[in-house]
Amino acid sequence: MGECSYALYLLHPSVIAYFSIVARHMRIDGPAVYVVFAATLAVSLYLSTVVFDQIEEPARRWLRRREHAKLTRAAGTAGVL
Repeated sequence: MGECSYALYLLHPSVIAYFSIVARHMRIDGPAVYVVFAATLAVSLYLSTVVFDQIEEPARRWLRRREHAKLTRAAGTAGVL
């Protein structure tokens, strides 16, 4: 979960806002608020892991490959390879 923390940081305000609107629209109060809180937490955690796995990690791999290729080309032009 530590790797997903940035995605969680970015996504949780939107999820909270969405569930707040839904709870107000449905006039949820009392103990049902705890269910909304649990759903907000679960959806936030789920979305953050999906974003990490499907977007952030592939982007990291792409950037690493790109940087490696750039360094390899620079070393090749300098005759170090």
